[in-house]
Amino acid sequence: MMRLNLSSLAILVFALAVTPALAQQTDAAPPSLAAWPAPTCEKPDSKPLEMKPGNDSGDIAAYNTKVHRFNRMSAEFNACTKAYIDTIHQQIETLRTGTKAKLKAIVDHGNGRIRTVARQVNMAVEAGNQAAAGQKVSVPAIADPDPEFPPAACKPPDEALLKRTSKLNRVSAKAANAYDAQYDAFNACIADYIDKGQAELRKIQADTAARQQAMVDRTNKQIDLLNQLSAQAADGATETARQTAAKLGMVSTEDPATQAVDRDATLPP
Repeated sequence: MMRLNLSSLAILVFALAVTPALAQQTDAAPPSLAAWPAPTCEKPDSKPLEMKPGNDSGDIAAYNTKVHRFNRMSAEFNACTKAYIDTIHQQIETLRTGTKAKLKAIVDHGNGRIRTVARQVNMAVEAGNQAAAGQKVSVPAIADPDPEFPPAACKPPDEALLKRTSKLNRVSAKAANAYDAQYDAFNACIADYIDKGQAELRKIQADTAARQQAMVDRTNKQIDLLNQLSAQAADGATETARQTAAKLGMVSTEDPATQAVDRDATLPP
């Protein structure tokens, strides 16, 4: 009987999990998050190699053929998986950079609205002060008013009512009463506008903070799912990765907060 020559057995090279930290960034543009593909890398099955051959030379040759095939498929799987994980890492960096830019855009937009609304409120205060001092209300129009909170539309009292009559050289009681009524209505309108303006400023601050948080939460979800895909690709868990890729698409397209965040992030400051 032929003795088993161990040196005649082919060396078995297992499919290795690609360590994410070692993945290198590629120059190719990553696919869209809304349609991120699941990995298609086929991990070879090592079970056929568990049964070692006997001393028969034919069995050894057949076993070596299986080992060579397994090694070739392992090399292909490792290269395919590394390329997939490289793309994921590139996308994560793109996400982080894009999120920073969008967060800045959200803040700039919020600050722009705050400046505009505050200017409108201050002009309303100035108009009220002019009326209180008996001056003609003269406040210049705002060139670019806030689209969601327009300038005050309070009608100032009619100064013509205070004109003295030529006969009595005084303001008639009727005209004075009319002026006082208009003045009170004007002051009430100004006070109401100031209150609403302060409430609008608080709302802008709260909305800006909420939109920032929504952006951060969405990005964190995307990065978490991408990291899951990276681990699943390394494990050859293709079916699980398909489900994860589908979740990533939903987070990137169907989340209402996502649409609002992306819309606000493109608004001018």
